[in-house]
Amino acid sequence: MKHFELRDSFLIGHRQIDAEHAHMVKLLNACIDISNTNANRADFSTKFLELGDAVRKHIINEEAIMTELGYLNVDTEINVHEKGIQVFGELVKDCRRNVSTEMILKQAVCNLLELMLKADLGFKDYLHQTGYPGP
Repeated sequence: MKHFELRDSFLIGHRQIDAEHAHMVKLLNACIDISNTNANRADFSTKFLELGDAVRKHIINEEAIMTELGYLNVDTEINVHEKGIQVFGELVKDCRRNVSTEMILKQAVCNLLELMLKADLGFKDYLHQTGYPGP
């Protein structure tokens, strides 16, 4: 599996959120590296759990930032985030059930795209409309 690339389109213009997105991509790519080398399954699981923790922390931080900056659609974001956390919970179970690491990673990529791209586009637009100074 190829590395996931953090493109400019993933950046929303908030320093902390963008840094957390970059950190999650770095962890995802570390999982991809482990999977590609057929390394120890325990190493993959450990790194994947780290990614899951980073996603959960990011969601908490992002929702707090959205609320602090007066984003009115935060409830919609929370619903998407809850679904994302559920998906990661299922993927963690898949790690324990020895499901293919490639299958887990494909689903994780789709989930992160949903969380980082689709869900955050509205907030990105909001930041631009309100003249948020950006990073």
